Amino acid sequence: MSFGPDFKDKELFLLPELKSESRLQLFTLPNPSNIKSKETLLLFQTTDSVSSKDIIYRLQDHSFSKPCARKNSEELAKGTYHYTNESQPIKSMFLLNEDDRKDGYVLESSTFKHATIYDLTYSLIGFYFKNSVTEDEKDYIDCDIKSEESSESDRYLTLRDYHDLLTDSHDKNWAFVSMESLETALVKICDTIEEAGDSYYKIRLHKIIGFLSSKVLKIVDNFPKSLNLPIDYPEDIKYCGKVVLACNLMISLIPKEAYRKLRQSSENTGSTSEDTDILENISISGCFDKYNKYKKEIAAQVAEKELLTQTAMNVGLGSKSGKQAIKKGIRKVTVAKKKVAVGKGAIDGFFKR
Repeated sequence: MSFGPDFKDKELFLLPELKSESRLQLFTLPNPSNIKSKETLLLFQTTDSVSSKDIIYRLQDHSFSKPCARKNSEELAKGTYHYTNESQPIKSMFLLNEDDRKDGYVLESSTFKHATIYDLTYSLIGFYFKNSVTEDEKDYIDCDIKSEESSESDRYLTLRDYHDLLTDSHDKNWAFVSMESLETALVKICDTIEEAGDSYYKIRLHKIIGFLSSKVLKIVDNFPKSLNLPIDYPEDIKYCGKVVLACNLMISLIPKEAYRKLRQSSENTGSTSEDTDILENISISGCFDKYNKYKKEIAAQVAEKELLTQTAMNVGLGSKSGKQAIKKGIRKVTVAKKKVAVGKGAIDGFFKR
């Protein structure tokens, strides 16, 4: 590896170990969520160096020293990060040749692209729900309303027919996807029949829900530590909360109607945790119901406590803020002196003198 003088205007890509040094063909496909505000996927296909199978990779941007969106305001207030007029972090990257430490370069940017394996099944799900289009992720909030009825085609198609269908009616860049990669994705969500030595495929809704449910449970088993649930929640409620949050994490990859179907799914969550034996047969929809019901009960209890506290404070303030009691004067009691009776005796005449 060597960095020439013209490297300044280049982009940095972190790629997997490739079988050959042939040029990579980059192509795009619609975002599988069918959310208009989301960008298309930047993909490339290569052959795995170990299994020799075709694999689809997705290229995504990563920027050093840039907080996640939900902490943006907090970090800006602290002044931890500094940005250019184009909202880019003022950072640089040092690139070094491990074999020759003198061979290096300072890249005047903190942004690079990295490749992660992409499951093409999500794009097939996006195609299946192609009529479920939304403006933004927040439109998923009203998913409690009745689900739309989706009609399934009765047609079974060959691999070649599916490839042509996707290229003609979904996106022309499906042409860059190999038959092998397409078949790997189709078998995950299709019913398959064999006839005269040929395989025929049909995407089925229950297979889609089964596929998505397996992904949800995988997230639950490897639940992100950054997503904390209240420590005082009972263990069964915590598990249901993990299922709910795992489903919500899927929003960026699936259309709204697919998310709605997943929420309403009676698919067993298959909990194997020792602390959640009572959830052994609970469904995904059951987890949503149980978790939301508990949150409403907690919210009602908190509201009741706040009301009682406010009432008590008002009573206390009311007794002090009323009119001051008028102090009544204390009447002094005087003892009446008895008058000496006037007599006519000799002694009385003496005192009158």
